[in-house]
Amino acid sequence: MSDALAVALEKQEKVGGEVAAQGSLTALVQTHALSIMQQPKPDFSRIDNEKVRSFQGTVQRTLNKSAENAGKYLWTVQPESIALLAKVENYFVTLGALSESLKDERDPDAMVQTLRFLREQAGEFTDETRKVASSTDRMVSAFSDDKRSFTECAVEINALVSGESGILGDLQRDLENVNSKITAATIGAGVSGGAILAGAACIVIGCCTSIFTGGLALGVAIGGGVLLLGGIGGGIGSGIALANLYDEKKELLAKQERLESGVKLLTTCSAGLADLGTQAGEVATALQNTTNSWTLLKESLNSAADNIEKAGRTQSDFLRKSFLRTIDKSLPRNLEQLRNTRNALIGMKTVSQPNTHTGDLIRFELQKPPRLAR
Repeated sequence: MSDALAVALEKQEKVGGEVAAQGSLTALVQTHALSIMQQPKPDFSRIDNEKVRSFQGTVQRTLNKSAENAGKYLWTVQPESIALLAKVENYFVTLGALSESLKDERDPDAMVQTLRFLREQAGEFTDETRKVASSTDRMVSAFSDDKRSFTECAVEINALVSGESGILGDLQRDLENVNSKITAATIGAGVSGGAILAGAACIVIGCCTSIFTGGLALGVAIGGGVLLLGGIGGGIGSGIALANLYDEKKELLAKQERLESGVKLLTTCSAGLADLGTQAGEVATALQNTTNSWTLLKESLNSAADNIEKAGRTQSDFLRKSFLRTIDKSLPRNLEQLRNTRNALIGMKTVSQPNTHTGDLIRFELQKPPRLAR
């Protein structure tokens, strides 16, 4: 087999899994974005401190802006990613049809034309994937700005009430640490760059904790979203582990009695936005890697077509048979990965109770018959 054709076949086999994995990662971003959309607005009007009350408008604007950015991701950027997933699935369906047509075709020109057609398709996917990566990168920047706004607001209010900056910094770090554990637990259950979202999946939006502002309890939904997976190794065990981590987050916030409630609210939101930005960044990186894969595939397919065009009939027939054997072996897995991921994303169930603790919601969902707990 020519080196160019070998590279093309190897990259083509891997790119389907890369696209499916990138699609799976969007489910984590979707979870965080939905939690922002569900965040109840705080009311500072009952707070005794007049200076803290004056931050009502600033906090509302910050929450509104973060919800606007989350909505942009959910309604514009993620659909682009899912549409790309469907188009790549169609690419592999077409690849299967083309390989069938080549099985009894001895004319080397037919093989050359097939490779050149696939090269054009790879070029189109390079451009489309780069476009989605660019859109996702812009969302990463927007989420980072939102996170900074929450942090700055928390620091200002903390200074107004003569709060200790060291305690505030500790809380920020502790929250981001437990959020990282939650993400790691979800990835361990089946969503990562090397694993594919499959089976039933459910997004649960609860609250990290309830914080009293002016005597009224307010659920903190930002950072209170979690992705539960069914049909993947982990099942109930991973769900219980996630519930326990949300208990840990709740206890962490409850222990910080020396921080003003509004400060805790904003700091929790800031940590949630930090995690959202991280997950969106993972998607952007995966998209860029996939863009590079499509570029390499395009170049390799073009070189392979040139080589076959120059080869004799006997050598061309050998390359055709090698091409068909590899496609027959890899195509079913590529299609399964892409279809499972797309179906899981489209059929995602969402349970939203932003005033109920996320850990309790997870346990309730795990008690239901086997959609999740299997």
